[in-house]
Amino acid sequence: MRKVVTILIALVAFVASTPAFAEYLPNGETQRDVVPSSDMLTKYLAGNGFVLSRLELREYSADPVEDLVEIATTSSEVQVVRSRAIQCLALYRSDDRARQAISDLMGQTRTKDPLFSVVLVSYAQVEGEQGAEKVAEYLDVKDADIRMAAVVSLGRFGGYAGYEALLERQKEEENARVLERISSYVQ
Repeated sequence: MRKVVTILIALVAFVASTPAFAEYLPNGETQRDVVPSSDMLTKYLAGNGFVLSRLELREYSADPVEDLVEIATTSSEVQVVRSRAIQCLALYRSDDRARQAISDLMGQTRTKDPLFSVVLVSYAQVEGEQGAEKVAEYLDVKDADIRMAAVVSLGRFGGYAGYEALLERQKEEENARVLERISSYVQ
């Protein structure tokens, strides 16, 4: 009986000491051999089950940032897929590739582009208070939707510099929706 208990204890100790592997996290080499991860990630971003989560993205890609940069910067992708890819890139703000991609998109995307609001908010999320001055430039554009995106960006991610920019804009804003949103941040 004592030998059986000793063997069971040794077995439990062995199992407990082995490293745990999550099967849903693909190995980069193996996963790319089976199916291109950017295709898998694109399908996920286009689907109804999309959740803005780094953990979810890892289920589809061994290197989500690499694939998200490719998707976000490919103009042939559907707008909603690109929009979601840009939003996801902001989750990886500590990764230089994500920061660079969003910075590049900020420089390349024009205010008339339907994705500009998403790019602006993502830029603010990545840059934080350091990007507030650049984001504040969009408080003066004619398009109320762009001004709203700038207000949200500054209110959520702009820190004190964003707060000051919103206080200044509050005096001049004429659009009721935008003014209401500004007021919600500067109370």
